[in-house]
Amino acid sequence: MGKQRYRAQQVADALTAAKGMVTIAAAQLQCDVDTFLNYWKRYSVCEAAKRHARDEVIDEAELRLWKAIRRDEAWAISFCLRTIGRGRGYGEHLALHLTIERAAARVAGHFGLRVEDVLEEARLLLEEIDHES
Repeated sequence: MGKQRYRAQQVADALTAAKGMVTIAAAQLQCDVDTFLNYWKRYSVCEAAKRHARDEVIDEAELRLWKAIRRDEAWAISFCLRTIGRGRGYGEHLALHLTIERAAARVAGHFGLRVEDVLEEARLLLEEIDHES
């Protein structure tokens, strides 16, 4: 591996300044986006900076959503119930669940597997993806 052009902290600082947006951060240091992605994967300080910056953006968005809810804006109330309120039974998750079961049945039939096994493998893959992001 050749000499690194940037220190990990420089990349982390650029990610913080760009609110975790990789293309903007890369442009600030005038480097390729792939360089930033490599630093993000390699250095925990870069991964932490990106995560923290994105969390701040989400927090700000949630505050603005709350303000819109307080103004009785129907779109905000509906959005909140469909997303945050999903655990209380709001949202459109039932149709998605049925679609996933149909897809799992098709995959199981094609490969000679049990539907339950396909659904369990899909669940494990989704958990793995959730832990990566």
